[in-house]
Parts: sequence; structure tokens; C-alpha cells
Amino acid sequence: MKILILVNILPPHHAGTYDFRCEQVATELRKRGHGVLVLTSNHGLKTEQRDKETSRRLLLNGVYGHPVQKEFLEMKKLETHNHEVLRETLTDYRPDVVYVWSLHGLSKSLIFTLHQSGLPLAYDVADFWITNELKKDPWLDWWNRPKLPMAQSAMRSTLEMSKQRDKMDEVTPTRDSINTKRLSHIYDADSERTANQPGSISTFRFENISFTCQMLCDSAIQTGFGIMAPTIIRPGIQFDRFKADIRPPEVPAKKILVASKLHKGSGVLTVLEAFKELYAADPETKLTICGNGESEYVAHLKSFTTRNNLPVVFDASVDQAVELPRLYRSHDFYIHCAEWAEPFSTTPLEAMAAGMMVLSTGYGGVGELLQHGVNSLLYSAANVLDLAQRIQYLQNEPAMRIQMTNTGQQEVKENYTITAMVDRMEQFLLKAAKG
Repeated sequence: MKILILVNILPPHHAGTYDFRCEQVATELRKRGHGVLVLTSNHGLKTEQRDKETSRRLLLNGVYGHPVQKEFLEMKKLETHNHEVLRETLTDYRPDVVYVWSLHGLSKSLIFTLHQSGLPLAYDVADFWITNELKKDPWLDWWNRPKLPMAQSAMRSTLEMSKQRDKMDEVTPTRDSINTKRLSHIYDADSERTANQPGSISTFRFENISFTCQMLCDSAIQTGFGIMAPTIIRPGIQFDRFKADIRPPEVPAKKILVASKLHKGSGVLTVLEAFKELYAADPETKLTICGNGESEYVAHLKSFTTRNNLPVVFDASVDQAVELPRLYRSHDFYIHCAEWAEPFSTTPLEAMAAGMMVLSTGYGGVGELLQHGVNSLLYSAANVLDLAQRIQYLQNEPAMRIQMTNTGQQEVKENYTITAMVDRMEQFLLKAAKG
């Protein structure tokens, strides 16, 4: 197959998201003999960049430090550029299937151009761009919101009466059909945007669509957009890269690792407070926090550490893609402490592969893979005492700890490798390409 992947960002310009899945998938599909071209944004560059495998030409709007464009002329310029790039790429590359990944920060009207192309489409969804962003897209909102400020409303009416909107639709779509005046059922800023009945919105329909977790799938369905016959393809990891021997039960388990973006919903403060209790009971207990994030939250974490005289290692400079295997192997416990519905995180899987004991709140997509007392231990989010007690239990019950760690490592090896993930994606794309 010739596959065109459409995605908002691509490593090495990952905007601190550490999501290398798209890059890994493109590489693996090429190894299997498929032609793959990735069309993405120019994030991290001062200009566009093209080679035979990657085209970094699209423009982002309002994400990852890019300015928000809401003024009509600026939006039109950005939209025109993105649609021209997409059409040029489709014409030059002639893919058998277009594989749409995250459109977070990209023009959602690109979906209309893709439908107009008549090419087979497939979607991979690993974040909330369908749930949260389709109804807030600046360009589509400007054209379809029932009420605009007076000056903007007058401009829109002029463009419509002079048929200029119809001409724009040929280059920068503003709606699903020229026969549609307003997508008011989607872009109504004056009414509370409550969830629509599943499948009630026919404007956006996603026929070949996969999600990284059931939580994301359910969330997208509740928006009301047409999510038809969805499938779940969970992320995989490079198992051999992370694999390590499980420490024998006679070796004391004292070292705790957290690798996370540091923000209020990360749950890292809960870990620090639990560590305070653990350190008071056993001064040999260690904690490493790997990651960076919101400056105010990071300052709060470090202030807490200083006030309580805790020997915590903060490592914000570590390249997680390179250094995490080493960190996993030098620690005993991995805490996935998210206190928000995180779409998916591969770090618990990597930690399991490395022979670590995983503790988690179970929040978000990764909670669908964690079985309390089988391959991990779950604790109540924001419950300091519960987390501290779980760790102490595992320290005192090495046989149980080893049993769960073995189970977790085996499950990752059998079900959550890059190979297993790409096997499922390849079949998904073949089916989509055949229609």
C-alpha cells in the first residue's frame, strides 16, 4: 500500500509530548514493504521541510506555542495554506489510503477536503481532538456560529450574498456541503454545549476509526458525531529495549520512580506527600521525579520538598526517550499517578517490561490494562495514606510483588509490543483501503 499519514507533530519536534508512536508506526510499515509519507506541521522549524518520507509543511493554530489565529484574514491565510498543501500532496503522492492521526491544532476542515478526494480514509485517535476540538475549530466556528459580533456578522453576510463563500469552499471548506447554510447544531456559542445523542450529527462521520483505549472511544461517541464500527488498537512498546531481569525477593525494594509531565492533574504532589510518610519510616527510601511542566506547579513541588527536607531527585533535563530504560532498571517501583483522564501512557508498560512493580490511580486509558493485585496495585487518586500503605505492603510482601511483576512483564511481552500494535494497524489499513 501507499499510505499517507496526516498528523499534527512528529519527532524529533515532539513539543514535550514524548509521543513517538506515529514515527514508530511509519518506520515499521516501511519495513513491511509499504510506502509511507508523513504529512505534518512545521513545528520546531522556521520554514517548511520536505524529503521522500516526511513533509513538514502544515501550520498549527494556537497549540505548542503557536499563536492563536482568530481574525478572519489570518485564519483564511492559514486555512488556504493547509488545504493547498494537502491537495498538492494527495495529487503528487496518490496514496491508497489516508491515515489521519491527531488533528490537535490543525484545521479540522481538512476532513472535508479528504472526503471530497474520494480516497479511503482511516483514523487513529489517541487524544481528545474529536471530543474537544471539532466543535471549537476557529475557522468552522466563524462561518457556522449562528451569532457573531456585529462587524464580523456583517462581513460574513457580505461574503455569503456575494457568493464569495461558495468560491472559498472550493479551496478552504467552511461546511460539509454548499447546500448547508450553517452547522448551527455544532457551532452554537449561545447554548450550552451538552452531549448530543450518539450518531445524531451527520456532518462528521468516521467510518474506519480506531482508538487507543475504550475511554477515548466512549468520549467521542458521546459528542454525537458519527463513530461507526470503532475498534481499539492499544499502543505498543519496544519490549526488548526496556526488558530487564526482575530483582530477586531478597533485594530490598526502596527506590521509587515517577516520569510525568508536571501539572496539577499529574498527581505528583500526592506522591511527594506519600514519600514524606515513607521516608519518615525508612530514611533509605528514595524518590526520583523525571519530567518538567508548569513552572508554578514545579515550584510548589520543590518548595514542599525543601520544607520537609526530603532527598528527592528532580530530573527535568533527562531525555526520556534515551534515559528512561536506565532509570527503570535502577528503580523498584513505578508510580503512574495521573489524577485526570489521561488518554494513554506507555510508561507503565515500559516499566512492566523493565521488571518494575507498577502502582497506579487507574485513571485514563492505561487503567483498562491494569488489574489490581494481578499485574499492578491500584490506589485511590489523591489519597496519600492509601498510596503509602500500598508501597509498604509491597515492601513487606516480596513474593506478591514478584508475582505481580512477572505477570505484568509477560503480558506486555505477549500483547503490547510495537510488532503486535502494527500487526493490528496493518490489517485495519488493508481493510480500509479495500473499502
